[in-house]
Parts: sequence; C-alpha cells; structure tokens
Amino acid sequence: MKRRLQVISRRIFAVRRLAWSPDRQRLAIAGWGKTTRILDTTTLKTQHVFREPTHSEGSVAWSPDGARIAMKGQGVAYIWESASGDLIFTGVGHDEFIHSVTWSPDGALIAIDTLDNRVSFHDASTGRPLFTRSV
Repeated sequence: MKRRLQVISRRIFAVRRLAWSPDRQRLAIAGWGKTTRILDTTTLKTQHVFREPTHSEGSVAWSPDGARIAMKGQGVAYIWESASGDLIFTGVGHDEFIHSVTWSPDGALIAIDTLDNRVSFHDASTGRPLFTRSV
C-alpha cells in the first residue's frame, strides 16, 4: 500500500523545534525569527500564529493539560493560552539568553534555563518567580 506524504506548506519557514500537544491534536511549529504556528493535526490548518515581541529560536513546550504553551524569547518566556491565542503573561528569565522552557509534570511550575547555567522556577498560573538555582 502506498502512502502519500502530505506537504504542509511550501513557504520558506525554517523550522527550529516541534512539539506535540498532549492530546496529539495540535503541533507547535517554532521557527527561526519571531513566529510559532499551532497546526491542527487532523485538518493540517493553522489554528494560531504566535508572534513574539523579541527574537525566538524555537524552544516551545505544552502544559501537561494542553491549555497553555510556553515559548522562549530573548531573556523572557511567553506563556500563551493555546485555544484563544491570548498572551497570558511574560516570565522574565535573566539578562542572559534563554536556552529552553519546560513545565513541571503537574503544570504548576515553569522552569527556564539560560546560557549562564541558571534555572529559574516560576509559578505557572501567575508567572511570579519563585527561586533560581545555578547548575
């Protein structure tokens, strides 16, 4: 049986990171520049396009329940409502470049690590910094 590979887009968009939503119904496609797209995996249509105010190079992470998505920017992490596309809050990392963002398994915390070998932990509902550790 032959299967046809479906091309999502022919536009030039350098993909940096991909992240599945926990329910596998959406795919976050983060590219070089300031754009992350949320793709419906059933229809292959774009649901949202997130444009970060600062340069982002692709770290993207879904909350465990799929309701929010975290993306890194230049020195900050952006937390978006995945259904509406609304920016919930901006979590400040450090003066250094942010390497990645991730959620705790229960969705209560967001960890932001930077190139200066520090990890900051933030309350995921408010963005309030809780503590920072050197690693």
